[in-house]
Amino acid sequence: MLLILSALLFYYGFTQFQYYLASDVQSALFWMRVSCFWYLLVAFDVTFALVYANLFTKSRRVPLSILLYAPAIILSLYEGFAVPYQPSLEPWGWDYNYTGVFSYISLSWVVIAAAAFLTILGTKYWRAKGIEERTGAKYLFFGALIPVIMGVTASIIPTSFIQLPDLTVPGAALGFLLFGYGVFKHGSYMLTANVTAEDVVYTMADALMLVNSNSEIVQANKAACDLLEYTHAELIGKRIDTFTPDSTLVDALKRSNASAIETNFKKKSGQNIPVFVSESVIMTKPGNRIGYALISRDITDRKRLEKQLTDAQRMAAIGEAAALVGHDLRNPLQATTSTLYLAKKMLTNGNCDEAEEAVRLLDGLNDQVRYMDKIVSDLQDYARPIADEFTETNLPELIGEAILNVNVPPTVEININQDSFPTTKVNPTLLKRVLVNLILNAVQAMPNGGKLTIAINRTEQFIAIAVQDTGIGISNENVQRIFNPFFTTKAQGQGLGLAVCKRLVEAQGGQITVKSELGKGSTFKITLPTRKIGRES
Repeated sequence: MLLILSALLFYYGFTQFQYYLASDVQSALFWMRVSCFWYLLVAFDVTFALVYANLFTKSRRVPLSILLYAPAIILSLYEGFAVPYQPSLEPWGWDYNYTGVFSYISLSWVVIAAAAFLTILGTKYWRAKGIEERTGAKYLFFGALIPVIMGVTASIIPTSFIQLPDLTVPGAALGFLLFGYGVFKHGSYMLTANVTAEDVVYTMADALMLVNSNSEIVQANKAACDLLEYTHAELIGKRIDTFTPDSTLVDALKRSNASAIETNFKKKSGQNIPVFVSESVIMTKPGNRIGYALISRDITDRKRLEKQLTDAQRMAAIGEAAALVGHDLRNPLQATTSTLYLAKKMLTNGNCDEAEEAVRLLDGLNDQVRYMDKIVSDLQDYARPIADEFTETNLPELIGEAILNVNVPPTVEININQDSFPTTKVNPTLLKRVLVNLILNAVQAMPNGGKLTIAINRTEQFIAIAVQDTGIGISNENVQRIFNPFFTTKAQGQGLGLAVCKRLVEAQGGQITVKSELGKGSTFKITLPTRKIGRES
């Protein structure tokens, strides 16, 4: 408001200065008519005082604006286009005066406005609470008083002994300096003096809706409009249950006491969002209920964190169970493996006619034991703590060992593309476990044969190992869940293989990603940080 006030003051002073120093009567008349809107400066002064005293509230804004600016605009237009100016050359330059009814009307309005201006600021000064507020109010009151006194001195009390120009402009300039000093030096209290309840509600971060006894929205702040994606006009008049999937919120409104509930709001786009709604009853002084104040907060992030915590707790429980199951199954599996080995050896050395078929059956049992052992290994790898043990490793040799641990059919062609680089520091046990899982999955994805490509690349910061197959591929939907524990698309399998791979890679400070296309194959990429040999990890 000080900027607007300074602009109006500059306009009034500049036009007055121009007709004072005009070279002829025509130029003087032109600038006199241009300066006719000085009434707006008076009206704005009163507006500033009303705002400062917290009297320019929303309910009073329109009537007060009409009361102030309608006469100011009418007087300005009449003076600019209808008043016959009578320019005269005075010692200080061209000046003017006019007589008749208009001069009395104009003077009366200015006197009334000035009196209102001083009364508002004087009342604020006398009612000020605290030294800081009183000091600021004092500067504003005397800043208003100076131009009034100087204007009255020059206009209302003319004397035949002294001829004075209109001193309102220099008086207003001096008053403006006091205004600025009072506001900027002692104006911190004005925040509480001028911020209305409407301003507080509008700038609230939480969504606020006022609902009448018929559950209709009668007011909403900007946060509520943003939350529900409606304009203010669209929200007003809608029932609150328009945005809720059930009657939970409406039922809460019917209860007499304030309450807080969690429910869902439906946005204009159709998206449902979880919200926490705090409800307070609005009552008249006699105690009649007239509505409710609903403060709503989007709790989408909180719900996501809660789900992550629940999943983590569930995974922790699964990990404990996995450790127990793995321990209990490992011993009988080892005994079964030993028994199968001895039986196979005995049959091989005997002369039984069905020895060959028995050996084949025992081989099948051995494969099943390996399968069960893999399940146990996956469970234990997923559950057990992982130690950071990094050693110098030759990656091509490690990949070769991983391939030897997988039964690769002759229909699958294997290509290894690698840059020439020295040994690097990794955890060979963990990395080999990951590579065996990825190679096994790649082979299983190509039941009719195909091409398996393993590429190794190294930069100063990272080592990248890509395992690519030309198999059946993975759908986009499943790619998003492929590393989740217990998710699998295989007829046989527990869905722990890739979850274990992810955990083992991340334990080494790396990450594993996948790109896949149905019918064309998949590429799993392991990225590990480069660790210099000789440096502690």
